[in-house]
Amino acid sequence: MTRISAHAPDASSQKPVRQWHLPVPKFSIRRLIYLGLAVLGFWVMVQVSRTGLWQIPWISRIFYNPPQPIRVVAPADISFPSTLAKIGQGLLATQVLISENEMTRLLSDSLTMTRLGISRPNLVVEPESLEFSFLIPQRNNAQVRLYLFPLLNDKKELDFQIQKTLIGEVKFPSWIIGQPTRLLLAQELNTFLKASHKPSAVKTQSGNLVLNF
Repeated sequence: MTRISAHAPDASSQKPVRQWHLPVPKFSIRRLIYLGLAVLGFWVMVQVSRTGLWQIPWISRIFYNPPQPIRVVAPADISFPSTLAKIGQGLLATQVLISENEMTRLLSDSLTMTRLGISRPNLVVEPESLEFSFLIPQRNNAQVRLYLFPLLNDKKELDFQIQKTLIGEVKFPSWIIGQPTRLLLAQELNTFLKASHKPSAVKTQSGNLVLNF
């Protein structure tokens, strides 16, 4: 009886099996550090471009949208609030309204004399706060916006609390530029208030700063 034995197929006749490998890079600690530094550097450039202080090629065009104030306020025709001038002449008043147009004119005249290197001051009075904005011509006309809340200090003088400071689209600590601007605004307004009695309260309404005596 004939025995039939199975023979293994000839290896030379089999087709080679292709093995696919994804091009996964091998990361080392050094490469991870370099990658982190690259991401951090790009993030810093994006934030710098969003301030508007410096123009970074193609990054500024993509990530920077020039901000605008709440509204553009036309400076008043007079160089000081007429209501405060009446108080200085001895007329009685229990409430004084200083319009945003008058304060914008007051700040414009002050900046012209002090030559601080900023232009186009714009003061908007809203029911809950004031928006004081201006441009820095030496820095590509970067827009600075300060959001302030009026109050009276211990000496019954007009002062402001800084709520937020924005350079371009980036929030900055208030002490960098907000505090000097707050002092300028308070000083200019208190100069005119010296001719009147000490205010007892201050508040805002749309378009006006309201002082009660």
